[in-house]
Amino acid sequence: IGKVLDDIVDAATQAIKELPEGTVQQQVYLATKINVFNSMKRIIEFSPMIKEGILSDGVQVHGSVYDIHSGKVDFFGEHPELEKIVGRELPAYKFRNAEYTSRVAAPSSLGRSAATRSSLARLH
Repeated sequence: IGKVLDDIVDAATQAIKELPEGTVQQQVYLATKINVFNSMKRIIEFSPMIKEGILSDGVQVHGSVYDIHSGKVDFFGEHPELEKIVGRELPAYKFRNAEYTSRVAAPSSLGRSAATRSSLARLH
């Protein structure tokens, strides 16, 4: 259990450095997120089966935290440095994690085009 606690202390120390003026709640949240990403990195680095699955695009490793008090799950997604961890570019990873920007202006009516509104009206 000593190594696990060391990892948590390291994550907390990093969080405090990154958010020195943050609230304790903000620092704990960041430390938790850092710890999740550090755990993901270790799993990928030390499991040849997981690493090969990632390289073949057959496996994705996503981090999350379950809050036992609220029942809420925070999903952090894939590791932000996944390509660095596996030592190769991953086009599908880049695609999955790219920010989506629409090139078409959204119609004013609930984000739906006239054709979509017409089709939906026929269904009712």
